[in-house]
Amino acid sequence: MRSVDDERGAIAVSVALLMVVLIGFAALAIDIGALYQERRTLQNGADAGALAVAKDCAGTGCVGFDSKADEYADLNADDGESNVDDVCGTGLNLPACPVEPPNVPGGARYVQVTTSTNDVSNPSDPTEVDFNFAPVFDLVAPGDAEDHDGRTMRATAVAAWGPPRAASTGPLTISLCDYERLVRPRFPLSLLPPFIVSTVHFNGFPSIADPLCVASPAPAPGGFGWLDVGADCEVSTAVNDWVDEQPGGSVPSCLDPDDLVGTTVIVPVHNAVRGPFLAPDEYRIVGYAAFHVTAYRAGIPDGLLCVSLNFTCLRGYFTKAITTGTDIGGPDLGVDIIKLVG
Repeated sequence: MRSVDDERGAIAVSVALLMVVLIGFAALAIDIGALYQERRTLQNGADAGALAVAKDCAGTGCVGFDSKADEYADLNADDGESNVDDVCGTGLNLPACPVEPPNVPGGARYVQVTTSTNDVSNPSDPTEVDFNFAPVFDLVAPGDAEDHDGRTMRATAVAAWGPPRAASTGPLTISLCDYERLVRPRFPLSLLPPFIVSTVHFNGFPSIADPLCVASPAPAPGGFGWLDVGADCEVSTAVNDWVDEQPGGSVPSCLDPDDLVGTTVIVPVHNAVRGPFLAPDEYRIVGYAAFHVTAYRAGIPDGLLCVSLNFTCLRGYFTKAITTGTDIGGPDLGVDIIKLVG
C-alpha cells in the first residue's frame, strides 16, 4: 500500500509539470499573440508606405521616398514606431530591387517597401518584440537565455501604378485627336501649365486654329461627345470597347454640364466613331485622360469661347490625375491608378 507522503509527492510532481504546460500556453497566448500583432501592424505600415510612395511617384516623381515610407509606417504602428529597412522599385529616383516581385501587372511601375520591428517597450533591443513568458523556458530548456528574449518581425508590400485599362467614369468623352493636338505637340503632360486653356467643340467641329482635327477621312474627326449612362450617371468602359452614344447626342439628364466647371474629370478618350457623320452612334475607347473644365457653353455664339458653326463647346486643359481602379495596362494619357499587388 502506498503511503500518503508518496501520493503527496506524486501530486507535487504533477502540479509542477502542469505549471510548465500552463506557462507554455501563456507563452503561446501572449508572446505568439504579440508576434502576430506586430506582424499585422508592420504589414499595415508597409501597405500604407508603399501606397503613399506610389502616389508621389505617379504624380511628381519619387522624391523623398524614404521619409515618406517611414512616415506612413510609423502612423500605422501601435506605438508610433517602426523601421523601414528598404524601399526599391522602378519609379523615377527609386533604387532597383534585387528581384522583381511577382504579380506586377505588365506595363506598370512599382515600389516595394519592407518594414521591421522597432519596439520602444524593449529598450534592451528595440529591434525585437519583447517576450514576457518565453524566457521562463530557460529554466527547463537548454540554450542561451538570449534565444528567448524576443523576435524581429518584418513585412513587405508592393504597390503598382500605371494607366488604366478599364474605368468607371462620367458620360463625357473627348477625341484622341484633341488630346494629341493640345498636349503632345507642345510639351510633356507633366510640364503642361494650367494657364494654357483650349477649346474642344461638340461632335467633331474643330477650332479654326487647330486644323489637325478637321473632319476628314480620319476615323474620329475630333471634338467631344456624351456616352449613354445608367441611373448613377456613370459608364463602365475598357480600352478597345465600342460604347453607345447618349441617344440624340444630348446631355444626359443626370448631368448638369455647368457642374463640371472648375473640376477635373476623368474622360474616356476615343479614336473612332461609328454611325452617321456628325451624329455617331458609338465611340471606340482607347484610353483615359484628365481634363480640367474651365467653361461650358451650349447654343449661344461666343467669339471667344465657340468659334465654329456649332456653338456647343468646352474650355479647359488636360492635366495629370490619379483615379481608382483595378486594371492597369492602357496607354499613358496622364491618368494612373494605384493598387497593392503584393
